[in-house]
Amino acid sequence: TLVAPISGSLILQYFGWRSIFFVLFALALVCFFLSLFQLKESHGRDARSHSLLLAFSAYWAILKEPLAMAYIGCMGLALGGMFAFVTASSFVYTVHFSVSPTVYAILMGSNIFGIVVATILNAKFVRRLGARRMLGKGVLVIFLASLGLLYCAFDQSVGLAVVVACVMAYIGATGLFGANCVASLMNLYPDKAGAAAGLAI
Repeated sequence: TLVAPISGSLILQYFGWRSIFFVLFALALVCFFLSLFQLKESHGRDARSHSLLLAFSAYWAILKEPLAMAYIGCMGLALGGMFAFVTASSFVYTVHFSVSPTVYAILMGSNIFGIVVATILNAKFVRRLGARRMLGKGVLVIFLASLGLLYCAFDQSVGLAVVVACVMAYIGATGLFGANCVASLMNLYPDKAGAAAGLAI
């Protein structure tokens, strides 16, 4: 998602808008053949469920658990906020702040740096602090970044640097959500790990 603006702008600039569809088709073909020939089944045949009803009952059991829904909702809301900004980012950067398409792509791509930093910090401290505490720290960062962006929305004099910093903090903190929410869910349901991960994602 975050690499897309950079790569998309370069493809658009040098090859035209129609080339985007050819690139998407080529990527879809690569994914298809990789999944067909390279991805091996990791779940043992004896451990697989052959009942569709039993598979759906696993989803229902998870959906009835308030703590599981809290993890799913937490990750969903955080990612929903990120995608809401990604959707509006072209207006914010290119119209409101009048940056060029190339600068816009760089600004959006810079958010990857925030995710990388958050992922490294998570890997370093999660064993000592635990997934829930790391998730709590991610929630705090996103809350503060959201307050900063809310202030930017009301104060039109705020510069581009403040908006970029808040967005980087918010999107970077989402790097703490995916791993810790899914890990917490799978710890809750070790025998329904596939269903838990599927619902979370």
